Amino acid sequence: MSEIENLIAELCRAGHPEQAVELCASMGIPFRFPMGDLSGANLSGADLRGAQLAAASLGRTNLRNANLEGANLSWAFLRRADLSGANLSGATLWGVQYDAGTRWPEGFDYKTSGAIGPMADLRGGDFEEGEFRFADLEGADLRGANLRWADFREACFKDADLRGANLEGTYLQRADLEGADLTGAVIDKFTRWPEGFEPAT
Repeated sequence: MSEIENLIAELCRAGHPEQAVELCASMGIPFRFPMGDLSGANLSGADLRGAQLAAASLGRTNLRNANLEGANLSWAFLRRADLSGANLSGATLWGVQYDAGTRWPEGFDYKTSGAIGPMADLRGGDFEEGEFRFADLEGADLRGANLRWADFREACFKDADLRGANLEGTYLQRADLEGADLTGAVIDKFTRWPEGFEPAT
């Protein structure tokens, strides 16, 4: 890790991520804090063009009017984050986890962005061995998706469409499967169901 990357990490961990972002912007370099914890930070209006935030924790983070053009947010946690007015042009959102409390820019089609959350269109997606505990997938379309050996313990699949999905070895303990359509889903002896749940595939 370079000296500047160390300084950025130190500022973020000390609770001053906005200073780290401003420093990067002044130097003309992308902000890099992959897998970092920025939960609850105020980054409203921040210049985050090309930022590297893969798998970062951004729950409850204020990203109103932030410029996230070309940013990598893959696998980040955006539950209850505020992205209203943000520029997400060219941003990578594959695997991002959002929930009903996440606020998106007006007119942004987050449901087909590859992000994981309520009403998401994830048809044919590959989520093998992913970590999605507590994910909110109410009403999501997961037809033909690969959820093999993924961890969805305590996730919400209420009214989700799982027709033809691969659930071999999937961890579903304490998940909410009320109203979920499992027609044609691929299961095996390693699929872990909620206690008392009898799949009708």
